[in-house]
Amino acid sequence: MLNKKRDFPPVLSEASEKIERWRTALVRNLHERTDVAIYILTAKVYYEFAILLIGYRPQFSSQFEHYVRNELFGLQFALSALNKSLPQGIFLPNLIDSILTSKDNQQAKDVLNFMSDYSLVRDALLTYSWGGYEFENPQQNVIRFIDSPDWPGHRDHAQRILGQVTKDEKSKGLISNAVIAPLETKLEQIIDIPSSLPLGGLNAKQFFRAWLASVSYCIQRCLNGQSPVIKKSTFIETVQNNTSLKLSEAERFVDLITFEINASSCLTLFHCPLVPLTTSSLAVIPSGFIFGNPNTCVQRLAVHRGLGLDHFADENQKYTF
Repeated sequence: MLNKKRDFPPVLSEASEKIERWRTALVRNLHERTDVAIYILTAKVYYEFAILLIGYRPQFSSQFEHYVRNELFGLQFALSALNKSLPQGIFLPNLIDSILTSKDNQQAKDVLNFMSDYSLVRDALLTYSWGGYEFENPQQNVIRFIDSPDWPGHRDHAQRILGQVTKDEKSKGLISNAVIAPLETKLEQIIDIPSSLPLGGLNAKQFFRAWLASVSYCIQRCLNGQSPVIKKSTFIETVQNNTSLKLSEAERFVDLITFEINASSCLTLFHCPLVPLTTSSLAVIPSGFIFGNPNTCVQRLAVHRGLGLDHFADENQKYTF
């Protein structure tokens, strides 16, 4: 691997620009209103996950986790291609549902599938940038990437296998533990960072408490067949009612985990599983809550939306030593 990203040669630069234009046109053709386009995409992911959740079996945890990962990254790449501005007011899902057609749903499914393909192409281009791939003499509309002789990938392959085995073991009891295990027990099991780490208005332990309460709430919401859309104020109130957080702390938690279309790609839907539809309404992404790692969330959010990298490093060093 290289220590510094290398620039694309002209053929890859041109290909990358074409791919981005294709992605933008594909997603923005979904609906003329940004909030409706977001709703169509998030609702598709939400309801398909609800069906899988009802039929969940621990022995299929690996396939479940793989499906969720593909869906959420596809959704994220679709959302990031939309217009950035959101309308004011409350989103009315029942009204929108009454005017959407099966064609709209199929188009959303196609977009998400195409975005999964897009993510593979994006990974290939990024891997080239860091020296992991080379490419053969390109033909018209065909670029074939090949392994770099200096990076055969055996070590990475072994790490991926070990990582997947670890994920499989963790995910087998993920759903049942999220619903059944007492909150304090879950807190003791998962906190692996300084519980006092400040996040600008609440600390890490308070974040964990709110996250776990949100996981349970979202699972029940899915299983009850409720809409993915919720008023922001209602979600804040729910967090408050299920934790010991003050109003300002619950508000800060919701702000931290709300996805921003134009934000850094370091924060994914596994870190920010609330997607704004309007200034007052959110779409809930239960799979992001369930499969997100709150330890990782806290660390990423502390750096990107908290007090910054230096402060996080200082606090973590105190905890470690």
